[in-house]
Amino acid sequence: MIQIFLNINQYSHILFFPDSFTVLNYLSNSIIFIDNDFLYNNFSISFNSFISNISYLLFFFILEPEWEAIFYSCSYYGRYQNYNSCIILDFDKNFSGNYNSNVCFLKFINMLSILQSKSIILKGYSFNLDKYIIYYFYKINRELYFYFPQKQYFWRTLNLRSNYLKIFSFLILNIFLNSFDFCVALFFLKEIRRLFCFYVRFAFLFLFISNNFLLSNSIIHKMQRLLLFDYKVFTFNSLFISNLYKGFTFLGFNFSISESFDNFKLMPSKYSILYFLKFYKDLVYSNMIFMKFYSCKGLREVIKSILIILILNLRALVFNWMFYYKSFGTFSDSKKILNFLFFKTNSIILNFWFRRIKSKNNLFYLKKKYFPQSNRYLFQNKIKSNKWIFCTKYRFTEKIEKVLFIPKLSWLLFF
Repeated sequence: MIQIFLNINQYSHILFFPDSFTVLNYLSNSIIFIDNDFLYNNFSISFNSFISNISYLLFFFILEPEWEAIFYSCSYYGRYQNYNSCIILDFDKNFSGNYNSNVCFLKFINMLSILQSKSIILKGYSFNLDKYIIYYFYKINRELYFYFPQKQYFWRTLNLRSNYLKIFSFLILNIFLNSFDFCVALFFLKEIRRLFCFYVRFAFLFLFISNNFLLSNSIIHKMQRLLLFDYKVFTFNSLFISNLYKGFTFLGFNFSISESFDNFKLMPSKYSILYFLKFYKDLVYSNMIFMKFYSCKGLREVIKSILIILILNLRALVFNWMFYYKSFGTFSDSKKILNFLFFKTNSIILNFWFRRIKSKNNLFYLKKKYFPQSNRYLFQNKIKSNKWIFCTKYRFTEKIEKVLFIPKLSWLLFF
């Protein structure tokens, strides 16, 4: 039904370690042949996403160990592990936040052009390993064939350029950023330490804080020349702040100086917390509507499946939100925020999921069933216990039942 043919004849001259630009061209020229009857009977199936998902799984589960071995533990684009840690230089303790400060926001643009550039990758310390990983991914896609014999075929070509670029851009962008970090550390680390009290990078977004606008601008121009691009690579914006003690917001974080002016505090912004709670409430409310609809018809098995879907969705929301802030150490001194969020999320479940239950006996039964006090939960190979963990049982096999639960927010700090 489906036969994939990769046009590799014109790439027979490729050496054992092809460069990134050649592989990108190779992936963009892939051709898919689809049987007409299969396409007619299954018109809702997206073959682009089908192939993309296969490549995505191969990319992360096969390449991820070798990919992670050569990268710094920094914030790179679409990273599978350690993707939220960042580069933070030592905070200058002599810097006073009471004076006027210049906050510089820097962002990479023309990312596709950066993908096709070899200049910064050639300067990387891990050049041979980068080449090996690129070739490994190329080899996997070359061997990705699906043969379904049929008598009559209607040949149709689909363009997979955008889908393959989305997948393959993870690798090339991270190689680029990893090499860029190496070059910046090699050539400009002393100047950055001398001029800036604080420097952090979120993927391809940079943040500098200094007291001297002209000197910070000169460093940015040097970084531009380092890339050897003829066109503009960075977008540059600056913000003047009179008092860093009050702080400012950037990408969902609130940056501020501690009371003793000895370190920087990175906390979730108020807007980010409110948006998280709003999205949490919407998920509970939308699932509650389906639960009430099927409860009127007496379909208990459907209600159980809706409850499982609800917990899975809430787990995904909590994990993604917490992992974004976890690696920066923002919750080290913020137990109040964790306790507040844990209390609010449980109150949302109780108020929205069980708000129409007026009988005390029924409410006591539901608390005992969905918030059991004696349960112990296996989370990341460790036994955890808490009184207010929202959970439900589901049948894993015919004889085994398992518990699906929403972990406490503080448990994720030690993930």
